Amino acid sequence: MTEFLNSTPNMLYNIGLVELEVYKLSENEKLVVPNLIMKTNIIERGVFRFENGAIISVAPEDNEPEEINVKTKIRISKDDLIKLSITKQEDFVKLLVQNNPQIREDDISKFLVDLIDLGFIISPYGKTDLKIKYLLPGGNNYLNIFYLLTEKNGRAFINTNTLGNDLEKFGYSREIAATFNKDMECFHDHLLNQGNTLDIKVEKMLKDRDVVIAALDRLRSNF
Repeated sequence: MTEFLNSTPNMLYNIGLVELEVYKLSENEKLVVPNLIMKTNIIERGVFRFENGAIISVAPEDNEPEEINVKTKIRISKDDLIKLSITKQEDFVKLLVQNNPQIREDDISKFLVDLIDLGFIISPYGKTDLKIKYLLPGGNNYLNIFYLLTEKNGRAFINTNTLGNDLEKFGYSREIAATFNKDMECFHDHLLNQGNTLDIKVEKMLKDRDVVIAALDRLRSNF
């Protein structure tokens, strides 16, 4: 877990340790009492400037929020920025929904949470898109699983050769990639691509989210 957290500092984690006391009340009833044992301290960013040879601290609220660096800029107000701690993942969701109104923000957000729960790593890909990776045992090597794009008719794509090549390079069987590609082939839109890439409309993938998550769960069970 430490290796995973150290490898993804951009996700802005806030961690707590919870103890659950479980008491059996009857044959079919249990009482669960949660106790918060430990939580991480939230450290606010400090901003300083040099003025006439002196170091002056700048309060966070004095700083103007930055515009998100995407093709279509989304302006976030100062109040929203302070409340939300905007991340790349949230920027992606907003731009995807803006470009594809048929996709519900709640659906794509839940899908990304499911990926994180399975242990997949979500990182920026270019200026507007996301890459889904998996950290192999040992904490040194990643597999690039698929990419999510915010373009109109938002899509995901899987390079069927790259995953197999990477697995072989790291000492795993290419059959793992072949099985995953077969699981995902039912989502492939042949109008988008007919080469070595599986192209999937995000809207279609979200409608069968459970099937996609099950395929990803089978993939990670090999490691």
